[in-house]
Amino acid sequence: MESFYLIATRKPRRDKLAEAAAALHELMLATRAEAGCEVYDLVMG
Repeated sequence: MESFYLIATRKPRRDKLAEAAAALHELMLATRAEAGCEVYDLVMG
C-alpha cells in the first residue's frame, strides 16, 4: 500500500470550537484504529 499525506485546514465558527474539536478528536481516534494507519496528528491552534 502506498503512503500519502493529507493536510487539511478547518476554520469552525468561534461559537462551535468545542463541538468541532470533539468531533475531530473522535475522527482521529477512529482513523488511528484503522488497519494501515501509521500516523494521524490533530493540531488545533
